[in-house]
Amino acid sequence: MALTGTFYIAAQEFRDYLTGLDLTGITDAQLEDYIRQASRLADGYINGTFDVVTLTERHMWSDTRRVYPDNLPVNAVRTFTIHIGSGQRADIELSHLFVNNHAGYVEVVSLATATPLTAELISLGLIEVVAEIVYKTGYGAFAATAITLSANLDAAATVFDVSATAALAANDVIQLDSESMWITAIVDANTITVVRGVQTNGSPVAHSAGSVVSRFARALSEDVKLAVAIITAAIIGARKMNEEGVTGVRSFIIGSYSVTYGTGVANAGGSGFPFIPNEAAAILDSYRHLVLR
Repeated sequence: MALTGTFYIAAQEFRDYLTGLDLTGITDAQLEDYIRQASRLADGYINGTFDVVTLTERHMWSDTRRVYPDNLPVNAVRTFTIHIGSGQRADIELSHLFVNNHAGYVEVVSLATATPLTAELISLGLIEVVAEIVYKTGYGAFAATAITLSANLDAAATVFDVSATAALAANDVIQLDSESMWITAIVDANTITVVRGVQTNGSPVAHSAGSVVSRFARALSEDVKLAVAIITAAIIGARKMNEEGVTGVRSFIIGSYSVTYGTGVANAGGSGFPFIPNEAAAILDSYRHLVLR
């Protein structure tokens, strides 16, 4: 059965990276399964994901007014809701949020819209507050599309027309000028419904007809692709050694990296990551983050 999920490099990209490892008999479909496994191992190593995904999480919330999402970076926030208990809730306006990806938290900077929630009740421990956040995470970038805004748009409108919607989908994050918006529904071939001002630390603004719509999508740097290629080759090499009953140290070349693997290789990625060679770990270390509370 084929593995599910996206892969971070294509089969041909991997073949272009690699020398020194025999891939005879491995089809592109089989190779994609290995790359998917390597991609998930890379995600696990950084305690997050390189893919662009939407997550919904609930966290305990205190008088610090901060929550610490499980995954970084936080690229956009759709909703931030404080559940106070007994069915009470407070929806925080997105303009009242501050996202600090470096320190790993989202902070409510104003409680003006959060009545009857008070910091005093929280600090006294009289209520237990849970914050629910819906956000977009992963490593991506905005890419311009052929879609444009059909008419002038003020800072308050959440339903508007564009030149086409075929390349868009619900839960996409788009950008007009410097403002990011979260698509909640595709109404028809020319109309979308959005949440405004979902970019980190930003607010809605007006836009002119003809403004180009950009779409947020995964955009991996070459070093991440290289790390996934190294992990993929190590998985294939280890499997070949096992099938052939061969022991000892082997090596292969990925790009400019000479990688050794097999028995005798010390500290090959650390406990729990047997197929992450040190060379790949060194690349991925700059993307790792610890979940702090």
